[in-house]
Amino acid sequence: MARSSFSRFVLLPRKLCPVHRGFIAMSGSSRAILEETRARHQARIYAYVLMPEHVHLLMNEPAGILVAQFLKALKQTTSRRPPALEWNSFRTPPYPIYNQPTPPTTTQEQDMPYLIGFAIAITVCLFAALTGFDRDRAFYPTVVLVVAHYYILFAVIGATMHVVLAESIAASAFIILAVVGFKTTQWITAAALAAHGVYDYFHHLIIQDPGVPAWWPAFCMSFDVLAGAIVAALLLQRRSARCPTSRF
Repeated sequence: MARSSFSRFVLLPRKLCPVHRGFIAMSGSSRAILEETRARHQARIYAYVLMPEHVHLLMNEPAGILVAQFLKALKQTTSRRPPALEWNSFRTPPYPIYNQPTPPTTTQEQDMPYLIGFAIAITVCLFAALTGFDRDRAFYPTVVLVVAHYYILFAVIGATMHVVLAESIAASAFIILAVVGFKTTQWITAAALAAHGVYDYFHHLIIQDPGVPAWWPAFCMSFDVLAGAIVAALLLQRRSARCPTSRF
C-alpha cells in the first residue's frame, strides 16, 4: 500500500495495510482531537489509519448519532485545528489504540445529569423568588427563550447548516410559546418549559445533532420539567393568595 503525502512518499509495510492490523502514529494534538470526539459521543475506536486528506476508522456506531455524523464532527474539528502530523512515524502496538472498551458508566454517573438539572432548577427558581425577579412576568418566558437556543448553539458547534436550520425551526416553536405566555398567561410558560423537557427526551430521535453533549438531554430535561412544575406551583399559590403586587 503506497500513499503520496505531499512531498514525502510513504510506503506502508504490508502488515500495516489492513486497517485492523495497525495504524500511523499521530502527534499529541491529533490524538487529543480524536479522543475528544470519541469521548464526546461515547464511541469505541478499535483502530485507525490517518491519511493526508482522510482517515480510516474501525469503530462501532455511537449511541444517538450516525457514523457519518461522527466523522463529520471529527473532520470539522480537525479543519478548525489542523494538527501537526507525523507521517514518517509508524508503530505496531500489541493492541490497536482505543481498543480498550469504554468503561461502563455507573448508576451514579448516569444519574448525575438529572441531579444537577434538578439542583439548578431549584436554585434558579429560589433565587428568583428571593430577589423578586419572578415578580416580573418576563422572567420565566426569558428562561424559556434561553433554554430553547442551546440546541442551535450545539448545532453551530458540531453540525452542518441543515441541522442548524432544523434546530432553529424547533426552537422557534418554544420562542412563540414564550411570547404568547408573556402576553397572555404564565400557564403557557409553565407548559412550554415542561414541553421542552419532553422534547429533550425525544430530541435524538427527531434531529441528529452531533454537537449535543451526551449528558445534555438528561440535564436539560430535568431542569425544564422541574422548573415548569415550580412555575405551575407558584401560579397556584399566588392565585390562592391573590397577591396584588405581583404581575406574575
